[in-house]
This record gives sequence, structure tokens and C-alpha cells, in this order.
Amino acid sequence: MNTKCFFFALLYIRGVRSVFFVFCLVVGSIGQLRIVDGMELPSLSEIATAYQEYLQRTVFISFDSEEHGNHHQTSAHVDICQNSVHFISKTVYAERKKHIETEWLLHNDTLLQIVKEPEKESFNVYSFHNPSSAEHILDYNNFFMLQGVVPLGSTTKRISVSQIISSGQVKVVSHKEGNSDSVCLAGILDGVEITCFLNRKYGYVLERCRITKKPEMVLNEIISFDGSFDRFISVNGVWLPTSYTCKILSTASKPADNGTDDRVIYKGESNFHWTLSNYRIASNIQDQYFKIQTNIPNWTKVSVMDAPQIDYVWFDGEIVPLTDEIALARIRGHGFIPGVREPRFWFIAAGIFMVTLALGLKIRDFFRNRKNRKG
Repeated sequence: MNTKCFFFALLYIRGVRSVFFVFCLVVGSIGQLRIVDGMELPSLSEIATAYQEYLQRTVFISFDSEEHGNHHQTSAHVDICQNSVHFISKTVYAERKKHIETEWLLHNDTLLQIVKEPEKESFNVYSFHNPSSAEHILDYNNFFMLQGVVPLGSTTKRISVSQIISSGQVKVVSHKEGNSDSVCLAGILDGVEITCFLNRKYGYVLERCRITKKPEMVLNEIISFDGSFDRFISVNGVWLPTSYTCKILSTASKPADNGTDDRVIYKGESNFHWTLSNYRIASNIQDQYFKIQTNIPNWTKVSVMDAPQIDYVWFDGEIVPLTDEIALARIRGHGFIPGVREPRFWFIAAGIFMVTLALGLKIRDFFRNRKNRKG
């Protein structure tokens, strides 16, 4: 009897020791996972506070950028301030041996786009009073991601990282991508999967953002967006990237093959890589940088995309509707009338002058002959 009790007691002790041993292994593994992650994951409120502090120091960002493609090279200067962007670029096409200068200004809820071909001395000026209808033009080059703004499944819809954090639809999750200094936010907003990486070491600067959605094959749809920053430098104590890579899968339209005016929607992929340099930052709005710098000649036609039925021209730095009586009065006050600089005007004026001169000579000869008959 005593032998049996001793035997069962020994088994019980060994079982407790085994359970304790397994428990230690689990706790040790968890400890090792924490070491791999670098530190304990922060809460959403901690991330929101730290990220807001970063944004307050980068209200205004100015920089130069370079892009080298297979058939072109683009250099640009960019100014970004909250919902405004000023983009001036020069693109050189090696095969066509020409270059195009472009200036975009999105400011005060108006987008102005100027395209200049110096070889042809031609200007194309476009204006959008409703910028949301033209945001797809800016999606690839506006660098709004520097201030934490990314597309949300459409070329006309955007969302900020601050809105993503406060949405209540994302969570802080562990990850195996990036580096140990990154914290990952993941969730689904409006049917769009969002994954954001913020770098804790560099003050919670946005390091990468990935957007994916189920394709609906509608126009101006962004099916996937993957933008990332790399190689950070410190500018006045604020960490900013020197490299920007972006991959976008979106929809567009093209003429159908049936010989009609029908158009079909297709998916297209775009890849961009920019190097960024010469940063200048400020914690307040810098309105002086958001002005048109291109010297546009007066009377240049402006295509106002929201009102195509009205004729507009560029005059003294402003877009003037020719049907506006006040604008016409202002133009006449400068001693001009619309169209005087067109060559056909001078031909018409010369024709009127010749006809008037001929009639004058005819009338003079008539009265001279009549006087001679009386004499």
C-alpha cells in the first residue's frame, strides 16, 4: 500500500514539474517575441498624439524632386501646405528630343494646370473650380503622402492618416514587414483594406501605406495603392524621406474597338520612383509660395473644365470670362478689345480702310466732275 502511494505521488510531482516546464517555455517565447518587436505595442491614442505632433511641425513642406524613367527625365519643385500644392516640373523626352514644362497650382479650392511647349511657344491652360473632379491629375505627383494623405479607393476621394487612426476601424497589430522601429495599423474602411506603417524611431513619420479593394471596374477607381518612403534625413529635428516609391493599379477609359464612340474601362499599372532633396519646412502656412510663376501672355485661352460653354482668357494674372460685362469693361479700360492681337483683325481692319478710302476717292471725283460741268 505504501509503495503504491509513493508511486502515485511521484507521478503527480513529475506532472506538476512538466506543466511548470511548459509554462516557462511559453512565457519565455512570449518574452522573446516582445524583444523581436522591439518594444510593447503603443495604443491608438498614443500614436494619434505623437503623429499629430509630427504634423504640427510640417504644416508647410518644400522640396526638389527627380524622376528618371525609361524614356524621360523629370525634375520638379514642390510646395505643399495642408490642402494646397504647387508643382513646377520640366520633363525631357529623349526619343522625341523635346521637353514640356508643367505647373500645377491647387489652392483655395481651385486647380490651375499650365502646360508649355517651349519649342512651339504654345500654352495650354486648364482650370478646375471643382478640384475633386481633377484630383486624378495630381494623384501621381502631388506627394500629399508626405503630410499623411492617401487615396481611398478612388482618384477623387482621399483620407488622412489622422482620420484613419480616429476612425475606430483600425487596430495596432504586430507585423513581420519593414523594421522593428515600425508600428503597423490595419483595418477596413468603406470596403477598402488599409495598412499603414509609422516609424517610431523617426517621430511616427508615415513610412508606408498600402490600399487595396475589390475591383468594381468603374472609372477613376484605385484598385491598389502602395506608397513607401525610404532613407530618412533630419531637417531641423524632423525626419523626412529622400526616396519615394509608388505603385498604383487604377482604372481608366479608352475607345472601344467596335468603331463607335463607345469607351471601355480597363486596368492600368503605374510605377514611380522619385528622389527628394533640398527640404524646407515650417509650422505655419506660407501663402506666398502658392502663386503662378509661369509668364502667361494676355489673351491666352483658358479651358475652364467646369464651364466649357463659356469662353475664358488669361488677363493680367487672372482668368476672365469674356461674357462678363464687368470683365469686358475692365479690359477696355486697358485700351484693348478682345481679338485685337489676332492677325485676322489686322486684315479686316486693312480691308475696311481700303474700302473707305476707295469710296472717299469716288465721292471726291463725283463732286469734282459735277463742278467742272457747271463751269
